[in-house]
Amino acid sequence: IAISLILLILLIKYHFNYWNRRGIPQLKPAFPLGDYNRILTEKLPIAVTVAKIYEETHRKYPIVGTYCTLHPILIVNDFQLLKKIYVNDFQCFSSRGCYPDEVNDPLSANLVFTDGEDWKRMRQLLTPLFTPAKVKSFYQIMNDTSKVLENHIEKNFRNFEEIEILNLCGRFMTDIIASLAFGITVNSIDNPHEKFRQIGESVFDIESPMGVLRQLGSSVLPALKKYFKIYFVSKDVENFMISTVENLIEYREKNQIYRQDLMQLLMNFKETENFNVAQITAQAFVVFLAGFESTSITATYCMYELAKHPELQEKLHSEIDQHLDNEGNLNYDSIMKMNFLDACVNETLRKHPPISLTMRKCTQPYHIPELNVTINKDECLFVPIMGFHRDPDFFPEPMRFKPDRFLNQEVGSDTPFQPFALGPRYCIASQLGKIMVKLCLVGYLSKFKYESSDDGTEELKIAQKTMLIKPDKEIYLKISKRICNKI
Repeated sequence: IAISLILLILLIKYHFNYWNRRGIPQLKPAFPLGDYNRILTEKLPIAVTVAKIYEETHRKYPIVGTYCTLHPILIVNDFQLLKKIYVNDFQCFSSRGCYPDEVNDPLSANLVFTDGEDWKRMRQLLTPLFTPAKVKSFYQIMNDTSKVLENHIEKNFRNFEEIEILNLCGRFMTDIIASLAFGITVNSIDNPHEKFRQIGESVFDIESPMGVLRQLGSSVLPALKKYFKIYFVSKDVENFMISTVENLIEYREKNQIYRQDLMQLLMNFKETENFNVAQITAQAFVVFLAGFESTSITATYCMYELAKHPELQEKLHSEIDQHLDNEGNLNYDSIMKMNFLDACVNETLRKHPPISLTMRKCTQPYHIPELNVTINKDECLFVPIMGFHRDPDFFPEPMRFKPDRFLNQEVGSDTPFQPFALGPRYCIASQLGKIMVKLCLVGYLSKFKYESSDDGTEELKIAQKTMLIKPDKEIYLKISKRICNKI
């Protein structure tokens, strides 16, 4: 036993010296989580851990080798190098390393998880579904949901009561994306226990061991998914979503119903691209997941920041009042002209990026001449989005919520603002997501104002067991009615 233990220790030490042998600077890993033990010792989520490694190393190393458990992963600290990897030399880093399995795990065969020629084909098919013209055609569905939110708040809350916004934002986004992606009216705003809401929450489950493994397998440690047969979602969720889409397609075709939504556009691929029901469901489902969780987190953080900064909230109130029509409605062209609203959303995405960490897998040997380093095929990279976004060299006073930095040319094209990633794998639905957040904010703010329920001096703590950056507790704000001052 003693000899076996010694051999195991030597093997681990050898493994933890991989980057040194490659001539790449590395940290001081320790068992069991390598360079990520602060996930346990400091109870930090992995994205924050990567951001801290960036903060501690970026002035010294353009890239640094780390170990997530025994898995060697590079962290890219240099933005110019990152742009080369994401944009110029994308062909060498086009893979997310997610191992989709269309046969056994059909919902994993979506745009986010696929690679290579499958990804190229899917990207070409889906990109036209999210053009500005298409997003504009979805606007009425989204705006109607914003009015439902506004009416819900008016009906259920009195002056100076506290309103919990994280869950309500999630229900608002669920209603929009269920309608757009699946053509289904669910109204979880008024009925929090709607099935679609429960389905979405179950996918982001972080309490059960299997929920944690699914999140790790779908993001930072995809090898878990390959070797331990961890599926993207449970079979119950998979069967529910596929049967829902199957019934919807059958109903629309039987009754010759055409609706201006994403599901209708995906249905067209049955004829033009020979898509089956599972393939349609996979694309609709990933839009659903991406649409409701990250957008609801962004809207929540933005509301919290505006409540802490009443002068900014008042400025946004004035802009909303200026663009509302006489019936209190806001059309697509008006919301696209609201520069301060856009700046508030961008600043929230900078300070609190819900997707704070992305990963790429090298698909062919990649030499970096200025560093005299070669990244080998199948080696993986972490991109510390939060680290870049909170770097004072790029964003002075990074922990200050300052929307004006997006209005005064402080954030330029050479600034690492990347809430939707960069290059060809840039999120094609970013414009849709931002409009969803904006309409959520308008629903909250058109008739009401908010105050922070705490003293607002401390930053919100981040939930530990999640791949997304989100608050670790419910967020309560004090609500009061306001008078709309139209110009």
